[in-house]
Amino acid sequence: MPRRVSNLPYMFHDPANAAKPVFEFNSDVSCQMSGDDVEFIVGGDLGRFDVRRALSTLRMPILIVTGRFDRAVPPRLAAEYKHFLPNAQFAIFEASGHAPFVEETSKFIEALKTVVRK
Repeated sequence: MPRRVSNLPYMFHDPANAAKPVFEFNSDVSCQMSGDDVEFIVGGDLGRFDVRRALSTLRMPILIVTGRFDRAVPPRLAAEYKHFLPNAQFAIFEASGHAPFVEETSKFIEALKTVVRK
């Protein structure tokens, strides 16, 4: 059963944004996907899952999103996806950590609309 948990303040540029409700969280599913200690090592199913080769076959509009202050997936790593998705749009949100859709919601929605309209 999904349960609501507190967001982790360090995942946000502005720690006050951690209080905003974001999504339901199922810790059993998360541990199955990422391993028991994803903060230090990606394990679980994601540790064995590599989609990079298949990304170039995608034909739908794609927006690669990162926050300037993302500590989980730093912008430099997010930018590497452009290599595998050359037609994707790339957006860095200057006042966000790992959740630009929470910290800069209106800018995120506008970026998403721009990509979907193409």
